[in-house]
Amino acid sequence: MFSRYLFIGLGGSGGKTLRFLKRDLLQMMVDKGIEDPKIPEAWQFLNIDTPTNADGIELNHIIPQLEADEYEGLIGAGLTLNDVQGVIDSNPVFASELEGWRVNPQGITVGLSKGAGQFRAVGRTVAMYSAQTIKNDIETRLNRLNGDVATPLRELEFHLTGASSGGSPPLHIFIISSLAGGSGAGLLMEVCDIVRALDDSLGEETFAVLYTPEVFESLASGSTGGVQPNALAAVSEVLNGYWYGGNPGQESENLVPKIDDSVLEF
Repeated sequence: MFSRYLFIGLGGSGGKTLRFLKRDLLQMMVDKGIEDPKIPEAWQFLNIDTPTNADGIELNHIIPQLEADEYEGLIGAGLTLNDVQGVIDSNPVFASELEGWRVNPQGITVGLSKGAGQFRAVGRTVAMYSAQTIKNDIETRLNRLNGDVATPLRELEFHLTGASSGGSPPLHIFIISSLAGGSGAGLLMEVCDIVRALDDSLGEETFAVLYTPEVFESLASGSTGGVQPNALAAVSEVLNGYWYGGNPGQESENLVPKIDDSVLEF
């Protein structure tokens, strides 16, 4: 049987990937003779990014943006990095999580409503600030996927393949992000941890598609100064999580547990 899917795109690269994926799925349905095709409720899309408004407007003439409720811009207009870090500082349980990488707002001039400015540490700061919002967004999609989605999915499967199987459709989660940018690479660890914290059994069904710096080779060198350092830091944190040997149960209930080897497939 066709599976249930939650596609989570992080940052600009993740969001653009979701847009192309939706386009291709709809085109597949058209090619199979479905008029006025629609994405089934069993396939959920969510783009999480820093900017108030979705990135990638340069592609609007060839591919539509995601639906409004499929985009979560974490930073409202006028909100500054100083504001964000003030909120984080008010909760002392975050102190140990900030050790070693905390950003000094005085040295950053990024307008957060436009993005993380290719500063991965800024993206991660936004992720910590927005953890509850991210949790709510993912939980909403999981609730939809746990609703009455099997029958329409079987009907779509029959139309596309000529066969339909019974049983409950399995659930798979794909997290799509660049390793080299600011928002996506900064959000990656927190989002993976939040998914597993919501349901530990989801770890074995969660997969990551991660873009390395080579995908930005077509850009001018002045636009890619941070991609290599960002990718190195992101990979280092992923491997640190992969090898993590502590006891997540000892952490504060306000923090999600560390990622383990069931979360990402390599």
